[in-house]
Amino acid sequence: MPVLLLRLPWSAIRARRKTKLALDETSVVTYRVRLTDTDWYGHMNNGRYLTNLDLGRTDFCVRIGLFSIFTRLGWRPVVAGATVRFRRSLNTFTKYTMSTRLLGWDTDWWFFEQQLHDSEGKLAGHAWVKVAVMKDRGRGARVTPDEAIAELGYTGEPFVLPPKIAHWQSSGVG
Repeated sequence: MPVLLLRLPWSAIRARRKTKLALDETSVVTYRVRLTDTDWYGHMNNGRYLTNLDLGRTDFCVRIGLFSIFTRLGWRPVVAGATVRFRRSLNTFTKYTMSTRLLGWDTDWWFFEQQLHDSEGKLAGHAWVKVAVMKDRGRGARVTPDEAIAELGYTGEPFVLPPKIAHWQSSGVG
């Protein structure tokens, strides 16, 4: 946890220096597997994948403008579900890239897809993440995605959730 408390603000600061993204664009960040990310076997621990996925979503939210809205209104994103598939190991000190994109939203949830690729470009991990946004610094009622989208000023067409996400959501896993 202490490592994340340092890395999350740093990710937000780095993201502010990058170009803004549109809601339908993909955020790509590069990291290196740190000693604090690894287990006894010298590769990234499965729990660290989830922690590092937070960093990718932070970059995305800062770059589309949501992070400043969260800060101004006292909203907090809360992960409500995630499914991660591990494809190959990310060894200590290996560089990797993480891509984050918004797949869409329904009346309650935001759905993200995140991928991690090793230094050779091979898929190392894939995740679907379901997120709620809460009012009152995370202690209040849920913010509907439509409310947050309105705050962003997005006037485009709503994203249509892929059938695989609807199935994931209805299965009770997500």
